[in-house]
Amino acid sequence: MANGKTKVIEALVDEETYTAFVNGDAVSNNGLRAQKGNFWPSQPDFRLQNERAEKAKDYLLEVGLTAVTYLTFQVVLPSIKRVTEEKIVPFVEDKIDEMREKHRLKKAAKIKAAEETQVPECDTEPTGETESKIIYFDSYRKEA
Repeated sequence: MANGKTKVIEALVDEETYTAFVNGDAVSNNGLRAQKGNFWPSQPDFRLQNERAEKAKDYLLEVGLTAVTYLTFQVVLPSIKRVTEEKIVPFVEDKIDEMREKHRLKKAAKIKAAEETQVPECDTEPTGETESKIIYFDSYRKEA
């Protein structure tokens, strides 16, 4: 780090050394060492990181994300919206209208059945002998 530039080197270690390093039992101090300062029994092997491969991975990831974003927002979501507006919403509205119509018909049938079971009122005027036996409240109050 004398001139300020840094490069990445990969270290290859076995699983036991990796776990010890992650847990803090092994530290990097002029080589891999135990907490007390002794050299760790298994030292890492180093290799240069392939910068081209890393840049290619980053580029492919960026292209992939761009493609997925484009497909999602320009193709899939508008298609879902169109299908919803053209197919699903009218279907649901038709089903709701059918349910309302069935309910209205049931209600009308109940009302009609109730009207049929009621006793019809007589709208005929009494005549002859029955008329003399009827007391009308309006005239009764006047006579009293």
